[in-house]
Amino acid sequence: MAMKALFAGVGLALAMPAAHAEDLENTLSLQELSDREQIRGVLLEYGRAFDERRLEDYANLFAEEGEWVGGPTTARGPEGVLEMVTRVVAEIPTAPGRRNFHVMTNMAVDVEGDSATAWSRFSFYVAGDDGKPELATSGTYDDQLIRTDGGEWKFLRRQLTGDIAPDR
Repeated sequence: MAMKALFAGVGLALAMPAAHAEDLENTLSLQELSDREQIRGVLLEYGRAFDERRLEDYANLFAEEGEWVGGPTTARGPEGVLEMVTRVVAEIPTAPGRRNFHVMTNMAVDVEGDSATAWSRFSFYVAGDDGKPELATSGTYDDQLIRTDGGEWKFLRRQLTGDIAPDR
């Protein structure tokens, strides 16, 4: 009796992969899951690097042919993005105790080989007159990313669309 149960169990185990082959085709590969997670890291690092004023790190998230687009402002390549973000930071008050910060949410990432698209929402807060966080602006990012020869994901195009215009 125990032998019959053992053989039945082995037979069932051998039959299971065939029964689930169709399900396996619809699952994500480990590579795609890894790529998606790396891209989410790039999206988050974008906000962190800006908030911490690591402007070179921020600019280096863009590929050599990368482009940042927001309203009438466009910057190309890491050098152009660095120049643009340096100007922007100069316009944002950063007195001690009055930091600003990004909140990045609702990330959707699709990967196809060495190319990817992403969509995310952002909110940008500044310290209000009372020192409490105050929403300055919010919007969405539509992204195209590429995997570089070094294996890193970088922005090929990042387009900002504002929902709430800054009044400062």
